[in-house]
Amino acid sequence: MSEPIESNGAELPVELREAVREHLSGVRGPARAISLESWYAAVEDVMRGEGFSGRQPPRLEAKGVRRSSGYGSVRYGRRSWAMGFGVATLMIGLVTLGRHSLSHQNQTVPQQVVSTNVREWKTLHLADKTTVRLAPSSTLRVPSDIGTGQGAIELDGEAYFEVHAHDDVPFIVRTHGAQARVLGTRFAVRHYADERSTQLVVMDGKISFSSVPPSRRARSSAVLSSRMLGVVDDSGYVTVTPNIAVEDYTAWTHGTLVFRQTPVTNIVAELNRAYGVDIKLADSTLGRREFTWTVPVDRVSLDGALKVLTALIHAHVTRSGSTITIVPGTPASRNADVPNLSSSESRYGL
Repeated sequence: MSEPIESNGAELPVELREAVREHLSGVRGPARAISLESWYAAVEDVMRGEGFSGRQPPRLEAKGVRRSSGYGSVRYGRRSWAMGFGVATLMIGLVTLGRHSLSHQNQTVPQQVVSTNVREWKTLHLADKTTVRLAPSSTLRVPSDIGTGQGAIELDGEAYFEVHAHDDVPFIVRTHGAQARVLGTRFAVRHYADERSTQLVVMDGKISFSSVPPSRRARSSAVLSSRMLGVVDDSGYVTVTPNIAVEDYTAWTHGTLVFRQTPVTNIVAELNRAYGVDIKLADSTLGRREFTWTVPVDRVSLDGALKVLTALIHAHVTRSGSTITIVPGTPASRNADVPNLSSSESRYGL
């Protein structure tokens, strides 16, 4: 956890420290703006000698600093004039910085919104020379000030980025619950609305990866380098796995899905996005089984993929309108339709 923001031994209140820390790390939003605004207003009252006007005041707990009962006035003892001056100077700086930042963040920055449907991939070339490959069922919101270090790209879904190097100008990708901050690298980010975590895979370079807003848990941020996987869960905790096979995580950019000991529930979700269908499992126990499987969806038909999957889990398919249901068991009448697993393993890379 970061060290407290202090001035000459006078620790600022927890609320203000957290607000400033989140603000400087890029967290924005009406609730945070209101929180900062109330503190700035309270500090300005003190600077003008008007007391706190009923607002919740900063807790000045440095030695020698006294506050009268209620929220009336603040005065400094003989031994702490210099210490109090340091606190006041820091607060004035925060007021000035905060006013400017709040004014800036309240300005609406135009966004370009790019979305993909199921069974659709898109390649984008951004104004700052970044190349983005967008996966099916994904949405990317790109601010008009991209490349200035001010705006952040918002992602719902999955995308692969090749960021052109910009000295001292960070490139920020934000999802619901996490953000990645880079200067120039290749990486992939994933967070779909029905998933409880954000995943970051780094091909090369270094990326600062953190939860948004910052978690109070011990590990809410980490720096990832080449061939590392980072995951921010829904509690804000960051886990890092080194020496991963990054090619497995980016194979989708070439039309191939790679599953490594993946639950069938997750496999079905990926097939739905890749083929644009609605596949359901009739029995939840099927979804908990795990398999390693590679599917070149750009070359294999949906029926071909389903035949392999149902053979692996000893199930069969029924259809009702546009819905495909995978049902446990393989009826004797359908045995001829089940592919020989040895040949399937060769064809599908099992």
